[in-house]
Amino acid sequence: MSSSKDIDQFCQSIKQNKSIKWLRATFCANSGVLKAKSFYTQHPHFGDFVKNGIGLATGVQGLPAHEDHIAEGSDLTAAGEARLVPDITSMRTLPCGTRASCMSDLYDVAPDGSMHPCELCPRTYLKNQIAKLAQFGYSIKCGYEFEFSVFVKDKDGKYVAEPGTFCNVYAENKLIFFINDLTDALVAQGVMPELSHKEAGDGQIEFVLLYDDPLKAADDNLVVRETIQIIAEKHQVKASLLPKISENMGAGNHIHISLWKDGKNVTGAPDGFSTEGNHFVAGIFDNLKALMAITTPTMNSFRRLKPGYFAGAYHVWGWNNKEAAIRIPGGTQIPSHFELKTVDATSNPYLTIGSIIVCGLDGLKNKRTLPKPVSLDPGSLTPEEREKLSIVQLPASLLSVLEHLKTNTALINALGPKLSKAYIAVKTYEAQTLSKLTLEEEVQLLLTTY
Repeated sequence: MSSSKDIDQFCQSIKQNKSIKWLRATFCANSGVLKAKSFYTQHPHFGDFVKNGIGLATGVQGLPAHEDHIAEGSDLTAAGEARLVPDITSMRTLPCGTRASCMSDLYDVAPDGSMHPCELCPRTYLKNQIAKLAQFGYSIKCGYEFEFSVFVKDKDGKYVAEPGTFCNVYAENKLIFFINDLTDALVAQGVMPELSHKEAGDGQIEFVLLYDDPLKAADDNLVVRETIQIIAEKHQVKASLLPKISENMGAGNHIHISLWKDGKNVTGAPDGFSTEGNHFVAGIFDNLKALMAITTPTMNSFRRLKPGYFAGAYHVWGWNNKEAAIRIPGGTQIPSHFELKTVDATSNPYLTIGSIIVCGLDGLKNKRTLPKPVSLDPGSLTPEEREKLSIVQLPASLLSVLEHLKTNTALINALGPKLSKAYIAVKTYEAQTLSKLTLEEEVQLLLTTY
């Protein structure tokens, strides 16, 4: 938490800026859905809100994405409250004008009035894993890719995605209005774009951020998601990061990661990973089936994770292999980072990056090693050839990866009993209640939730 002096200066600055009427405390729930409460900046007790936060029912961590019903087995009820405390160092002014936002942490209040980090807080979970990795002498940097679709109104008033193939210039030109406004809005909020192009799906854009420290990368992930929706509202179009909207290509939220020690990137060595880089990535590889319960956490996620769609559906790693779950981008030079493809924007970025650290640290501690890389498309092989090379497809359902998570000691211990139980209950409830929906029904329900 910030010092009282810093908070007082922050509050004074906000009060003097009459254009900011509301300060929002933003939070990402177990469902991966952004939630927030706001406080009027000219209220006489505005400073108390910033210092002590605002009450939030802990039951919110038991809510699924599609309804306000606390999942059975979460151990959460209507009784119980934590404080949602804004992190003033993350403050940004939203592009919609009169509102600013801070990413926020959950705190429990003790009987004596003291506040302590809440075990149900995903952002605190990430901070804890960053600290544990630092104790081992390492840190990471992360950069996200965002794939999302834009839907414009046709002559009949229906929202449709403009057709267009991968990297098609003419198709991209039709979406330049959106890309330009998104770029300006993100830069104004302290988020640095790096690359953009037309993706393979209809109306689909890929937008890549510059890498950053893990907490900033997770915060920025949520900034991008919200800003995409704000820009869509401005232009009276719809936008969605839902992993699978049609039978065309899906939408990922791939994350690029590098391992650092003593201020130096130690991910790679000539023609592959360094020894410590290999251990770190092997930890992710070996724990991947359980990790997917956090990085690809919805029924819709598994509609995307199919062979032949560049989604990383096979449990392999390789150089420039877009059918591999873990990929080294670039040529045969010393790799500066690796890409985890089994991630999408229905995930909670704090839980995602925190859990990647847990798995990587497990690899470092236990000196895990990667199998041989796979340099070809596993889908081009016969089942017998894949079996000979020990190539298997990753789990194909949410319930399957949840079972892997339940028995994964490293992740369950890191999450802790309260957060792990609530998370698994939410995702189990989503799997059970949404399993009978068709793709069209699922899209209609969740299109603008993510």
